[in-house]
Amino acid sequence: MSNPINPLGLYPDPQQGLPIVQSQALGIVLKHWLDIRRDRSIPLRSDIDPTAIYQAMPAIWIYQYDDDHDDFRCELSGDAINTAWKRNITGALTRELFQPNIAKTLTTRWQYLIDRALVMKTDFNMARDLSFKPAERLTLPLTNEDGSARCIIGVTEYAYKKFYEDQKDVAPPDSNPHYFDCLTGP
Repeated sequence: MSNPINPLGLYPDPQQGLPIVQSQALGIVLKHWLDIRRDRSIPLRSDIDPTAIYQAMPAIWIYQYDDDHDDFRCELSGDAINTAWKRNITGALTRELFQPNIAKTLTTRWQYLIDRALVMKTDFNMARDLSFKPAERLTLPLTNEDGSARCIIGVTEYAYKKFYEDQKDVAPPDSNPHYFDCLTGP
């Protein structure tokens, strides 16, 4: 059956409630996001209190939609994010960081969760050289002071594991994102 907001069925229907997170950093950010949300479907970006989420700051990133470039631009990237990228990604557009098809997928997902006031939880692996980084990620929408929801905050927790060419099957497969309906949470 076709969903008018998701006509091609590209996104799974959002789950009710909140995601289950394993990482302490993800839990800290999710709790703070829910606290500052109050009675709104999406909290204000200006309500983020860095002192409330300081333990998670190395794993946090924020992207803001940039009208001039029709793309999302990284406005904040914590130390753990920059280490994973092997450089500081603050100021970069998604299309400068990812291959075109991946950048398009990410920006489409981010716009989808912003438009629907959803939380996105993803578990994935990032292979590099002779290691892979299993990761747990949470992506949450934010509203700017003018009322526009054009910003996201994310937190990614990486685990670094070594493997050798004959052990590539050891790395667990990537998973698709899971969406959660913010309006049915606490």
